[in-house]
Amino acid sequence: VAYEDLRYGDGPATLADWVVTVLVTLLITGGPAAAGALASTRRELAASVDALRAAEADRDDAVAARVRADERSRIARDMHDIVGHYASLIAVQASALESNAPDEQTRRTARTVRELSSRALDEMRSAVTTWLDRPDDEPATGNWTRWVLQPAVAAGESGVQVTVEVAEVLPAEVDEPALRALQRVVQEGITNAIRHSPGADVRVRLDTDGELVRVEVHNAAPGAGPPTRGGRGLVGLVDRIGALGGTVDAGPDLFGKWVLRASVPPGRRTPGGGYVR
Repeated sequence: VAYEDLRYGDGPATLADWVVTVLVTLLITGGPAAAGALASTRRELAASVDALRAAEADRDDAVAARVRADERSRIARDMHDIVGHYASLIAVQASALESNAPDEQTRRTARTVRELSSRALDEMRSAVTTWLDRPDDEPATGNWTRWVLQPAVAAGESGVQVTVEVAEVLPAEVDEPALRALQRVVQEGITNAIRHSPGADVRVRLDTDGELVRVEVHNAAPGAGPPTRGGRGLVGLVDRIGALGGTVDAGPDLFGKWVLRASVPPGRRTPGGGYVR
């Protein structure tokens, strides 16, 4: 109507005038709708690009994990073959010396060397098995506790008195760096218990500490345990878990029994305070 008034004044409107008026009205009212459709399409395209980039990142992570798994398997097999070969030779030579030694002191020393060599072989085979069995190509979902506690299970099968406790409520998912760190804590704690107090009972507990996943390895022998400083394994754990935003504590508890305790976030922190898995 406004168009007709401006264009023709008070004269009568023809059919052509009304057609032009309708077209102009449609153009004016349809413009915002078209702009909204374009904006929506742009958002959908941006989301598709983000999804594609995420898929490419997942693919790259999977390839990198496969490469790491292959390299670790190669190193584990080499370690098993080389170290196992020389440890076996040491055990054989010690056994021969024990049989042919002219005095009791030499026989006892040879027997100790033989037993230590055999124990080293057993622990190395257990460590290699743990290393090779790690599910690199599996997502950190479902029953991830089984893999974290695998060193404790392996130690129990080797004759170590290990008790495992798992809290009823745990995070449903834990990312790969945290899984590596948690299993390394269990492995280090059990290794130290065997080394510094052989024959003592060991207790491993997995639970949560607020938003963190916590693992504790208790050595039941009072007053026994590695030094709080100087151990390369413990120093490595502090650096590794600290890089993930976690903490490590080692030392005697209130009852004088040794405990290795570590808390690790289940995933990488986001700027908003959540976790990326």
